[in-house]
Amino acid sequence: MSVSTGLPLARYVVGLDLGTTNCALSYVDTAEVPWRTRPFSVLQHTSANQLEALETLPSAVYPLAGGSNAGMGEFGGLLAPLPWQSGKPGAAKEIVGQFARDHGLVHPDRLIASAKSWLCHPEVDRLAAILPWQSSSEIERISPVEASSRYLAHYRAAWDEAFPEHPLARQDFVLTLPASFDETARELTIRAAQMAGLARVWLIEEPQAAFYAWLANHAETWQTLVTTGQNVLVVDVGGGTADFTLIRAGQTATGLVQFQRVAVGNHLILGGDNIDLAIAQELEARLSPNGPLDAGRFSQLLKRARVVKETLLGPDAPTETTLSLPAMGSKLIAGSLQVTVTRAEVEKLAVNGFFPLVEYDAEVASKQSGFQEFGLPYAADTAITKYLALFCRTHFNSDNPAIGADGRPDHVLFNGGVFAAPILKQQVIACLAQWFGRGTGWQPQVLENDRLDLAVALGAAYYGMVRRGEGVRISAGLARTYYLGVAGEEGLEGVVVVPAGTEPGEQCRHEDREYQLTAGRPVEFPLYYSSTRLTDVVGQRVPISPETMQSLPPLRTVIAGTTDAHGKMPVRLEAGLSEIGTLDVRVRQASGSKTWKLLFDVRAATRTDQARVVTRGESAGVVEQEVIDRCADVIGRVFDARGEDAIAPDKLMKELGLVVGLDRTQWPPTLLREIWTVLVKYAAGRGRSAQHEARWLNLAGYALRPGIGVALDDWRVIETYKLLAGKLMFGQPANRVEQLVLWRRIAGGLASGQQLAIIEPLLMTIRQSLKAARSKKGIGSGLAIPLHEVAEQWRLAGAFEQLPESLKRELGEELVQCVVALEDGALRDAALWSVGRVGARQPVLAPMNYAVSPAVVQPWIENLLKEPLTDKGVQLALGQLARKVNDRYRDISAAWREKVLEKLRPVATPEIVGLVEVGGTSEVLDGGAVLGDSLPIGLSLG
Repeated sequence: MSVSTGLPLARYVVGLDLGTTNCALSYVDTAEVPWRTRPFSVLQHTSANQLEALETLPSAVYPLAGGSNAGMGEFGGLLAPLPWQSGKPGAAKEIVGQFARDHGLVHPDRLIASAKSWLCHPEVDRLAAILPWQSSSEIERISPVEASSRYLAHYRAAWDEAFPEHPLARQDFVLTLPASFDETARELTIRAAQMAGLARVWLIEEPQAAFYAWLANHAETWQTLVTTGQNVLVVDVGGGTADFTLIRAGQTATGLVQFQRVAVGNHLILGGDNIDLAIAQELEARLSPNGPLDAGRFSQLLKRARVVKETLLGPDAPTETTLSLPAMGSKLIAGSLQVTVTRAEVEKLAVNGFFPLVEYDAEVASKQSGFQEFGLPYAADTAITKYLALFCRTHFNSDNPAIGADGRPDHVLFNGGVFAAPILKQQVIACLAQWFGRGTGWQPQVLENDRLDLAVALGAAYYGMVRRGEGVRISAGLARTYYLGVAGEEGLEGVVVVPAGTEPGEQCRHEDREYQLTAGRPVEFPLYYSSTRLTDVVGQRVPISPETMQSLPPLRTVIAGTTDAHGKMPVRLEAGLSEIGTLDVRVRQASGSKTWKLLFDVRAATRTDQARVVTRGESAGVVEQEVIDRCADVIGRVFDARGEDAIAPDKLMKELGLVVGLDRTQWPPTLLREIWTVLVKYAAGRGRSAQHEARWLNLAGYALRPGIGVALDDWRVIETYKLLAGKLMFGQPANRVEQLVLWRRIAGGLASGQQLAIIEPLLMTIRQSLKAARSKKGIGSGLAIPLHEVAEQWRLAGAFEQLPESLKRELGEELVQCVVALEDGALRDAALWSVGRVGARQPVLAPMNYAVSPAVVQPWIENLLKEPLTDKGVQLALGQLARKVNDRYRDISAAWREKVLEKLRPVATPEIVGLVEVGGTSEVLDGGAVLGDSLPIGLSLG
């Protein structure tokens, strides 16, 4: 199969494995006959003053403090420049590769590793500068996307140095990624390549690339090893992810073998990094019997645990090795620590914890395991063989016609660095033999790749040649079915937009259904996928089922053109798989030729404040259009009508309650957002009087709270921000307070820059009021604003969770002192509430990378423990500050946790005690107490 791109034919076809632990690049020189794949040795630092070309590039970035000049000082002026940096002062901003990883053992707080795992992390802002995760605030950080681009940029520079006549940006470039990467992670991978100047990119899944490498290595014999009707199971466990892929050997009309990828597993952040973590946790108890190591020391231990694993689980491993942990300064543990580790201990840990022999019907545990550190959302159950059993049960005992109910994995191909350990391969084979052999002695045949560290890159380059019509092709249609969420008679339904099996370049048109879209404003479609419903067809409507479907970021566009009298335009859907392997969905005029591409809302997907509120607001139900129209009429009579038809602002809520027929706490989010739309229509009416503006602000904030949870909320928040930022029509205290309340209510939808822009003009007043409260000289004296406005300013500071850490630290310290200084009252309550939000271990409506350091909040806890513990506000604040999140870099120390528990157990609710003791979701907290407002019906804290 040859694919035309319209681009000039490149001399080289290049494949790059962007691995969690190591990267590798291979290439084909198409001028050679016969062509062959070969690895590319990439130049990198192996020490400060030594460069070496190696076949793999460790996925590690070590930022140089303050740029290259500081870096030269750090390494005593011996940091050898790379050839492409020579004569370019300041060119070296970081070290990438082997020396970066080795030097990171000494300074783990500066090392960026496992960027690929962070790239698919759903609970952080992957476009934000959050790595190194374990670093102090003084160290410059970069985003997971930027870290990935640094590996690619290093390869580009090394390649261009080696092949100046054929720069990498102009070659056919195939980039690999896990089969289970969702569309957001795929889009971000492409973005990383573009940041590195590589725009000519195609994607291939890593298990497929591994199979292509096997085909390349067995070009003359593969047809005798795999025959028609057989199944090949690819088990790919790398440093950060575990992937399962099923490839079936079918037959063409001419009798030739045709390989088809028929199934992929769900995404698992589970791999060699987790084994390293398990070893480190096991050794920690022996190295530090009196309590856990501090975060920096444990990070050192973790990096050395990887070396122990590779030493003791590899071929011809010694029976034991010694792990030494050097001292990190006089204020920490004096002297180095040392422990002997045996091969039997590590094998037992890896086998029992990750590759146990389990029954075919073994259930995957849903409760989070103890192997959870460093912010990454590792799989709840560490037993990889349990996930493999689930994958096999799903696809070998299903109605998938490509496999058949009685199928079995005739062959198994291992991929990933974990399987450099022979014992772990043996465990997988033993499981498959037990599940499918049924006592007959059968076991699958193992297909071998010579180099696990290079197989994916070699296979990617081979795939690049397949795209040119060379080699043996795997028919790799879409391994999932994709659905758009639409309103059905009994709630949200999914309509199949792209079915499983769709090939790259293939289009699916939906001619039998029209959608009425509003012109001039964003439209949004919820998107879902299923890895198990593989026989649904285009246009089929099915109930949305959390058991078989997973949600993705919504698809969006803005349309413009000829509309009907109501501003609507009828459109139809077109969808398919692009040539580079990404989902492509468009809307087309039903009676015209214009099309608009539906784009992934990657920002919504990479900001976890979207995930902090669970259950889409639409699920709480809708109200009749007649009710919405009557509500609009009431609002218009307040802000637009005059004379006898006019309604006074203070009567608005009562009149709306009569129309809706429900208490306002029961108004569904869809109705609330319709009310917001009407209020924006009548925004000019808030200028009629101060009372009108105050009522408008109050209802607008109430209708849009918490700023997320319903389709298009981020657009609504942006529109509200543009309408109101610095634009009060009346400056009375009541109006200022209502604006503060509005910002607090929609804080979850405000971006970090918007939060900072809103709070900055208030900081002088906030600092003055905090100083006055702390001094006990009369908080009201010398302030130009009333006390209830002071309280709302303090609450706003707490609600804005995405402020810079330095500012949050300053405000938190001042607020704690105010709690200590103030007697009971509204100001003290506001200070307590804000302290809990500013120092929360898990921000309520923001990504977890906005949590302040535990070293910052531990003194706050010390002060709060001296306050009356019967105070519910103190209990709530302590619950948030001491909450257990199973991340060593966000959790307070074990000693401080026990102090908090000792004080809370006699007086606090079991929910708050449990949150501190074992962790859990925010659902156990009173949403109204945490947010300062009740959540709309149908929404809850995650």
